[in-house]
Amino acid sequence: MNSGTVNGQWHPLITDAYIQTGGTLGVGGDMSVLSNQLSKASGATGSLALTGGTNVINIVQAANSGNLVFFDDKPLRLGTVTAYGGSINIDTIGLLQVLGTITAPATSITNGSGVTQTSDIRLAAHSPLTVDAPITASGKITLIGGATIGTGDNVTINAAVTSTAGGNISVQAGDNVVQNANLSTNGGAITTTAETGNLTMATSAQSNSGGGAIAYNAPAGNLTTGGINAGTGSISIDAGSNVVTNGVIASSGSGGTTIKAGGGLAINAAINASGNGSINVSAVKDVAQNASISSQGGTIAATALTGNVVMAPTASTSSYGGTITYFAPDGNMTLAKLDAGPTGNIELDAMGSIGPALGLVGPMLTGAAASIEAGGDVVITQALKRIDIDTPGRITSTDTVTNTTIFVLSDVEQAVAATSTDTSTQSLIAATEDARTAVGDNTLGIGGQTVAEAGAIAVATTGGTSGSFGEDKKSEEEKKKEAEAKGTGGDSGTTGSAAKAVKTCT
Repeated sequence: MNSGTVNGQWHPLITDAYIQTGGTLGVGGDMSVLSNQLSKASGATGSLALTGGTNVINIVQAANSGNLVFFDDKPLRLGTVTAYGGSINIDTIGLLQVLGTITAPATSITNGSGVTQTSDIRLAAHSPLTVDAPITASGKITLIGGATIGTGDNVTINAAVTSTAGGNISVQAGDNVVQNANLSTNGGAITTTAETGNLTMATSAQSNSGGGAIAYNAPAGNLTTGGINAGTGSISIDAGSNVVTNGVIASSGSGGTTIKAGGGLAINAAINASGNGSINVSAVKDVAQNASISSQGGTIAATALTGNVVMAPTASTSSYGGTITYFAPDGNMTLAKLDAGPTGNIELDAMGSIGPALGLVGPMLTGAAASIEAGGDVVITQALKRIDIDTPGRITSTDTVTNTTIFVLSDVEQAVAATSTDTSTQSLIAATEDARTAVGDNTLGIGGQTVAEAGAIAVATTGGTSGSFGEDKKSEEEKKKEAEAKGTGGDSGTTGSAAKAVKTCT
């Protein structure tokens, strides 16, 4: 047929040989066109083609009818395709191009239990699959660019794909996925996979699940994201090579956000968990954080397994009470603002140096306490009550450290900048018994009072309150004897007592 309309009325269309290069095919009942099976059927000698060069096929399934099923052994260009009350399943060999709106809406049809049926859409090409017009279903939507022995098994989405009733959306390509338009559902999951190639979202593209889980996977390639919003659902982004986030990644529940890169990770847009969900980002190589990361009480972790963790000076990480952990076991750490809130802790661990980003304005660390372990130098600029530092390198401060107790935990000589013990700021540096701390003239100053020589004490306290920092397991008698043995006799002019520093803070 070259033009016109073929109507099956209320009966399925059954044919041995049917070639349509244009026009509209309409059927009232279930429609099954199995071109790759007709030649195998007894007495069937023809073949079926629903394509004709650049011609477009339009299909309308009548209201309150059945499903629309096509298995075509040739490339297919679809115009308007609608199944009122049934699902759509189209499978082709070669290109499948969507040029008109594909719709499978919910209708008044009910099943035996009286529940309204939803309709699904499945489009599969072997390959590629290109979506140039909107696809809308009340149920789930599946888009497949099936793997073949050649290249080009891609799925390209240039128009919106929407499930109106919370169906899952699945996009799968043997090679690459390119998403230039929005994917959205109302509570269903969104899963997108590029099996052997790259997965690329345009910066303007959005994926919104309305509460369902969202997963983007490129196990053998690079992955670039636009905007992703899972509502109360979880978010997973995983690539075998590099990951670049160019759009805001957001969630509002406790499901959490996980980003893994087999190469490097560049965070160029905000990652927000407005609920208490955790955020975990990691890369085999460098982690470059150029935007904010925040959670309302969840933990936040960033790991560069063999590279560096580098924050831009304008970037920030805020946990509002959750623990913040940054880890570079084989590299250096350059940080901007890490804010764990008044009750949250910060943990930093790097093989090399740890320090602030050039151009950082304001404190580097804010929270209840911090633990810093480094293989190189440590530079601090912060507003914490307590910092535990373990490093063989030099400890310095780029500004005046106020109201802070710094515990030097490493068994090596430490050099600490004099600004860290400004007597007007009530700051203190304390060393373990096995460490020496050199601070200015080897005297610790606190609140204008000289408390002891740095190498002779572990903890000093102010205001006559003993044991303000660290744990004090010794009796008053034992402490008095220790003081006498050290020649202080308890008359060194201190305003408090000395106690052994431990890593646990009471």
